[in-house]
Amino acid sequence: MRVADTAITPDESLLQALLVRGLVDTALSGAADETEPCADDTVLSAGVWAAARYGLAGRGVDPWTAQARPASELAQLLLDHIRPALEAAGDLERTETLLAHLLGEGTGAQRQRRAASDGIWKAMLFVADETVRDL
Repeated sequence: MRVADTAITPDESLLQALLVRGLVDTALSGAADETEPCADDTVLSAGVWAAARYGLAGRGVDPWTAQARPASELAQLLLDHIRPALEAAGDLERTETLLAHLLGEGTGAQRQRRAASDGIWKAMLFVADETVRDL
């Protein structure tokens, strides 16, 4: 699991935790899709690179098909994959809401870049405000 380095709000950190827990619960339950993801090192490296370079705004690599897809579609596929685990834990609605917000408003990095277009001071104030927004 590549941990995003721009979860600047508590809700974004919570979303990461919910997705990781959903993945772990899915794997431990044996309910995961029986199809194997592509294990080619080149494909997996390309996926990590695309995620680091473009985030949710760009295209990522589907680990099952090894094809490029919009990252927003890959996020929805992830949610579908772990849906039973999220439902069992009572986390589905919260995860859907947080993911929809992230996809609609942009990631922390995207929002920071927008704020920085008004100058570095505005970006610093934005980050400070976002860090405590949901507390």
